[in-house]
Amino acid sequence: MDVTAAQREQILADFLNEWPQAALQEMTLERYIGVGDKSTLAYWMEFGDGRFLGSIKGGDASKFGIYERKAPAKGVRGFISSDERYSWKNKYGATAQEAFETIKARILMTVEAVREGNLTFIQALDFEPALKWKLAFIYQDHNNPCVLPIYKLQALQALLPEHRALTHLQGYHELLKNRNGKPLIQYGLELWKESASEESQEQSLDDIIVTDEDRPVSAPEQPLNQILFGAPGTGKTWHSVNLALAILDPDFLAEHASDRGLLKARFDEWVAKGCIDFVTFHQSFSYEDFVEGIRAGVSEDSRGQLEYRIEDGIFKKACQRAQSTGAGAFQPQVLIVDEINRGNISRIFGELITLIEPSKRLGQSEALTVTLPYSKTRFGVPDNLYIIGTMNTADRSLAGLDIALRRRFTFTEMLPQPQLLDNVTIHEGDISVNVGSLLRTLNQRIDVLLDRDRCLGHAWFMPLCAEPTLDNLAFTFRNQVLPLLQEYFFEDWQRINWVLNGQHSDKSAPRFLVPPTEGSSLEKLFGKEVASELSDRRWQINASAFSRIESYQLILREAE
Repeated sequence: MDVTAAQREQILADFLNEWPQAALQEMTLERYIGVGDKSTLAYWMEFGDGRFLGSIKGGDASKFGIYERKAPAKGVRGFISSDERYSWKNKYGATAQEAFETIKARILMTVEAVREGNLTFIQALDFEPALKWKLAFIYQDHNNPCVLPIYKLQALQALLPEHRALTHLQGYHELLKNRNGKPLIQYGLELWKESASEESQEQSLDDIIVTDEDRPVSAPEQPLNQILFGAPGTGKTWHSVNLALAILDPDFLAEHASDRGLLKARFDEWVAKGCIDFVTFHQSFSYEDFVEGIRAGVSEDSRGQLEYRIEDGIFKKACQRAQSTGAGAFQPQVLIVDEINRGNISRIFGELITLIEPSKRLGQSEALTVTLPYSKTRFGVPDNLYIIGTMNTADRSLAGLDIALRRRFTFTEMLPQPQLLDNVTIHEGDISVNVGSLLRTLNQRIDVLLDRDRCLGHAWFMPLCAEPTLDNLAFTFRNQVLPLLQEYFFEDWQRINWVLNGQHSDKSAPRFLVPPTEGSSLEKLFGKEVASELSDRRWQINASAFSRIESYQLILREAE
């Protein structure tokens, strides 16, 4: 169906006339969604004229958070609750009405935020991605647009492949730089044609403008052994959830890439099915914990005597589950090893370090097996067991990692991403501090004084996306940033002060660290000759500086 740009503009005007913000505030559950009711907001957004403003087709009705069923609920999904009439996502409430009230509140939050131009809030809001971004497109100030009619994150990623870990917010910001005054829908169509295949381009305009919901996105094949490494707070453990889903459920990951709550719920379902195991290495973790060992226990008979038996460790159990599906079978197993560098690798893996090599897995031409020392059984590692490790480079550098382990794993560096915070600004009076610039400046100084393995991760600052307040920034600095700096610099307060730009010539600005105001001078303590060779390392934390925005502004100023 051919629909002109003018007709689409009229569709938008008609919708805003029918559904002004006041109508959203008065909206009931029945007006939001219903089986066969073409007057509902959900129907208009997906199947009605609203489809000409960017499609959100694809997936199921749960993308609206709640839906009315035609028949009794089929099967059980861990993240969905149901009553006689409705099904809804658990995270929104315990009852259908409670869930709807939560959804309605988040719809109103989205509309209010986009009218204020606060896309950072929308990005951080835990709400249905396609729905919230379509609402943002519709209710934005169309004289100063900030959202495109492209709601699928994969489409934005295809258009901006050079941007790592892209978000909707970043995608819109980058793409709108080149709009050059073109109508949004026309510009969206041009962007689609740039990324879509010839087959996709033959679709009708209402399908192709938008989201490429029906265009298959091929997921790259995941390596059998991989390690995510980087400084603390760069999202390694967080990202391991996505990697596990990329292995076990790539279609679900592609469809819900920006809905963290839904991805974590899906991850938990796979854990419950026994397809994902999670373990943290530490100094006392051993081969007996990981593979197999002898454990003391009480006999199950009436005598209750002490007995010793061989028990399988988490790695052996994961291998057995993977092998039961058949080597190379469709159903893989995932083992996530957090803090993999904190354990003694030789002690934990033992002879199995050879068997995890991809070419030595069961089902491969060079497959190997060994006899386990306790059970005396033959054992091999199946080729459908995926191992995902994480390691903090602040704890131990990559160079210090066990060489045998390094040869058998691929490594992906997780860098701090201050660009995720570039749209987060703290305002206090007439002073503003950009959080992205703040993190970037701190890390540049740390990189010079130490190395990038000890930079600050963006994760510490991500809560500010939802609530960019001075109190929250102060909490982050007081409880996370400063303790990390103390650890990194071994309480060398002078260098910590350099990172915080405390040496700046402007003495009127408050400092996080100040020299002691009490106590004897170095000259009185050691004498003039010795004191001349010493620098006073007695520093105090200035608690009042955390609640002063000038303290953070000072960090950003060029040293003088």
